[in-house]
Amino acid sequence: MTFLRALPVRFAQAVLFALAITIAGTGLAQAATPAEDFIQTNVQRGLGILNDHALAPDQKRDQFRTFLESLTDLRRVALFTLGPAGRTASQGDKDAFVQAFHDYAVSVYNSRLSHYDGQVLKVTGSQQRAAGDFVVNTVLLDPPGQMSRGGPTRIDFRVLDDGGRLVLMDVSVEGIWLSLEERDQFVSFLADHNNDVRALAQHLEDLTTAQKSR
Repeated sequence: MTFLRALPVRFAQAVLFALAITIAGTGLAQAATPAEDFIQTNVQRGLGILNDHALAPDQKRDQFRTFLESLTDLRRVALFTLGPAGRTASQGDKDAFVQAFHDYAVSVYNSRLSHYDGQVLKVTGSQQRAAGDFVVNTVLLDPPGQMSRGGPTRIDFRVLDDGGRLVLMDVSVEGIWLSLEERDQFVSFLADHNNDVRALAQHLEDLTTAQKSR
């Protein structure tokens, strides 16, 4: 089932790409909401790590990995993507899947560090979906002087208030929520593999090994 190759990659790429860029405009120094401020502040944090030329490559990867792990509740995202299987799988199988999901996502983050090339993220607003549940709207712009890739790309971030701590839960690129797409594909994989969560975890482990060997 090779279709799974692109899905954790797409989520990781979207998070990495959107966090490894600068905020556009001068009117964003005071973000309008805590969720907008959360996205703006963490974009700047991620950029600071990527632009720290004093760090050796391994140090930069480790620091960026720690930064992303602190920003994103990967366990919660992983369990969401399991869909109904997450309610019936054993705790051991769920733990194995969460670890495999985490390791693969981190390996993708590390491999994408070199993709930052000056794109600009502009916060355009936000909406509160429910208590403690926000969507921050942004557009991705090419830097001045760079050939356009077809116009601005809309990227939305779902941010949750987890007991007073904001965490990033999902990313939407041009209206497609990546965790929802991952869940659909994982559910399809499980349907073809006798609902074997361990098989899905092993598949992600194999992809992690392949990613590291590139």
